[in-house]
Amino acid sequence: MVSINNRVMRIQAASANRPAIIPYLGATGFALWALVMALAPDPGFHAPWPWLSLFWALQITVGLIVLQATLYLMGRADQRGRMPLWSLVVMSGFMGAAVLTPLYWLIGEGLMQRVLGFAETFDTDELISLQQKSGWAELLDEWLNSLRLGERGGDLSVFEQTGR
Repeated sequence: MVSINNRVMRIQAASANRPAIIPYLGATGFALWALVMALAPDPGFHAPWPWLSLFWALQITVGLIVLQATLYLMGRADQRGRMPLWSLVVMSGFMGAAVLTPLYWLIGEGLMQRVLGFAETFDTDELISLQQKSGWAELLDEWLNSLRLGERGGDLSVFEQTGR
């Protein structure tokens, strides 16, 4: 898999294509799915548990397959082993992210919301706070809140009234 040659770590292109990688990816995917289902993050839409389970299984499966395939392709492109392992991993990560972004959109908004019709959720408190604050005012308010100044934890209404 990974060999050390002249103090430089290189990945062999065939190692990502071995049959042993499939059980590893399956076990990793199942562990990630179980962790996500236990943590129950908000995917941005309301759906019953079986559909959320399918959503996260699709997200994780597609992600693992695309990232493994890009790492394999990058290893094949560097057949002479001139590139260090870390650069192959970083470049395959960027390529994988570029491929995964539209795929994740298709799974989330395309399949779950538009095809299956699950309602989108909005965090109204977050939207209101984003509309009220922006730029330096938000940064100053966060800093004042962290210092716990003032009765209301650093309210900026005094600054907004005086125009400072």
